[in-house]
Amino acid sequence: MDHYAQVLTSGAGIILGQPECTPGKFNVFANIGYNQRKTISDGTTERNTFLNDTTINLFQTDRAIGDGRFLFARAGFDYFLDNRNTLTLSGMTVDGKFDNVTNSTITVDTLTTGSDIRSRILRTADANFHFNMKGGALGFVHNFPKNGHQLTADGQYNKSRNESKNLLTNNLFAISSGPQTGTSRQLQEGAGNNERINAQLDYTNPLTDKSKLEAGVRFNQTKTYSQNILSRGLANGSFLETPELSAKFDYADRVYAAYGNFSSKIGEKFGYQVGLRLESSEYSGRVFSGAGYATENNFKISYPASLFPSIFLSQQLSQSEQLQLNYSRRINRPGFFQLFPFVDYSDSLNLSRGNPNLKPEFTNSLELSYSKNFDKSNNLILSAYYKHTDGLITRYQARETNPLTDELVIVNTFLNANSSFVGGFEAVSKNAPTQWWDLTTNLNIYTSKINVDDPSIPTAEQMYSWFAKINNTFKLPKNFTIQVSGTIIRKQY
Repeated sequence: MDHYAQVLTSGAGIILGQPECTPGKFNVFANIGYNQRKTISDGTTERNTFLNDTTINLFQTDRAIGDGRFLFARAGFDYFLDNRNTLTLSGMTVDGKFDNVTNSTITVDTLTTGSDIRSRILRTADANFHFNMKGGALGFVHNFPKNGHQLTADGQYNKSRNESKNLLTNNLFAISSGPQTGTSRQLQEGAGNNERINAQLDYTNPLTDKSKLEAGVRFNQTKTYSQNILSRGLANGSFLETPELSAKFDYADRVYAAYGNFSSKIGEKFGYQVGLRLESSEYSGRVFSGAGYATENNFKISYPASLFPSIFLSQQLSQSEQLQLNYSRRINRPGFFQLFPFVDYSDSLNLSRGNPNLKPEFTNSLELSYSKNFDKSNNLILSAYYKHTDGLITRYQARETNPLTDELVIVNTFLNANSSFVGGFEAVSKNAPTQWWDLTTNLNIYTSKINVDDPSIPTAEQMYSWFAKINNTFKLPKNFTIQVSGTIIRKQY
């Protein structure tokens, strides 16, 4: 897909504050910002779909024009209890509104045995979105007598709501070059709210000139409600809600975590950092669908406490050379739209749905890197890396039946693969051939494979790939710059 975008942006901001104060006094701060933009973009899409003995070739061109505005305001105060303790209270609000109109021309070739049918669709999508958020934060800082020895406590709460509408009008041409044969309209209305609570306590202690201890605990909770109502247009100009394609969704997730990090140096050339994070999480949801939203489906997934270690080692080989070895274990949880079990029919040619049964994925990463600074303007970084993921969250295409038309369609969704790995080698070079020219060159060679236990789900063979990228920055008079970049990507299965 190729895109061209033109962005026109204007913004303004005001910052108020009292930066200097004495113990026992207040410091008041406030800032406000406003941004307005217009975007114009063009895009093309080519897609081939294979359904039994039918092949569908689609070619689509889009012209999208968007108008939006964004307002941000924040105010608060610091109260200096004494010369070592500070209390901070603040509040904020965000409001945004976005309008987008997309005109598309879609040509579809349907190839079946003995026939070749080419049809055309002229589509207009008129969408608008409104978002509003309000929140507050409370913070406390205690500074111990030793420089850098500190205890901080922070808590944030915010609540947001959103509303959206998307009206799609399709002018249908059974034969691409023939007269218009029909019109269909579809209205998608969405609304929801989101509530977030975050609390954390952090402790930092520089034990010596070469070592430092860091520790903390954290709690995060998110509650989300969302509804998506799909209605089809009638001949008299009104709309009729389609319960089979509409749903309401309640979702909540909680994360509990504690961590500790210790960093130090042995001698002047060897440094290390070891860390351990203890974390558990849980999320649950309710889905209401069908006539009157009477059908309710519940799910709940809890993960017991897991350990996530990390190790970072560095060796200074010389004044200009360094060797690093890093290992870490991380968790990645599914996002809201990956879990939301609602089929998005806004684009009848590109259907998508979340999977509420998704579980988090766990990744072990190992990287060895070498860096060399030739001078202030020229350096080279070489690295070898390997990542292994259990329960990889990946896209999956399923064949299903459209409940309204009984036609066979492909729905894009997500699933947890058994495992996956990616490993490779990367080289990055930054150079300055002249004072007015900066050059960055990147080469990445890697291989990857996704493993799925279910034999009914086809998976690709192990992939070997590489890409090379060159980015040039030319400095012009009066602080102007020009960037020219190029990328080559090659994949082989």
